[in-house]
Amino acid sequence: IVAMRDENYVSEGLEYIQIDENMYAISGLGTCTDSDIVIPDFVPDIEGAQVIAIVDPELMINGIPGNGGPFGENCEHITSITFPSGLIAMLGTVINCPNCLKY
Repeated sequence: IVAMRDENYVSEGLEYIQIDENMYAISGLGTCTDSDIVIPDFVPDIEGAQVIAIVDPELMINGIPGNGGPFGENCEHITSITFPSGLIAMLGTVINCPNCLKY
């Protein structure tokens, strides 16, 4: 039996950082434990807040790339990442997760 995920499903518990008015970036896994990460087009519970980027929080805070980026630490459980349709930027060491980069 194969369980199909709802086409409107998005991962919960991801961390976001505000870039500009109504523009946000994913900055970490937060409490999300999904193996198939689905990044939403809009930040849940913030009307009109579009997800346009994925950022390495160390780059945003210290001006230098970190070692793992938002998907680099504790990523053993991740098997895939679905990016939002409005994604326009990936800043810093965004994805340093061997499981995520398999073809």
